[in-house]
Amino acid sequence: MAGLTVHVLDIMNGIPGGGMRIDFLRLDGTDKFHLKTLFTNAEGRTDEPVLTSSDMMSGTFELMFHVKDYFRRGGTDATFFELVPVRFKIVSTHVHHHVPLVVAPWGYQSYMGT
Repeated sequence: MAGLTVHVLDIMNGIPGGGMRIDFLRLDGTDKFHLKTLFTNAEGRTDEPVLTSSDMMSGTFELMFHVKDYFRRGGTDATFFELVPVRFKIVSTHVHHHVPLVVAPWGYQSYMGT
């Protein structure tokens, strides 16, 4: 089923990244349009897809992960990254898109998941 989902994994603590704020934006040239704000649950996923199959649209998007706030709530103040923007393009609206974020206070990795 088509849609867009995310998954945050905290590799510093070896746990899912629960409670992280994610802003979802659509980009059009130099303009950014805020579509929604979500929070990850205890499994590091959002309770609902970022985009459902009926909401899918093509275009360039950005997920803004608020990593500094997440790690600060866990007692880690020394973070190198405050925000992690993951920019990507959706071409086919008929396939599922998944964006995992593996994150620590000093680094991160994201990729096109399944």
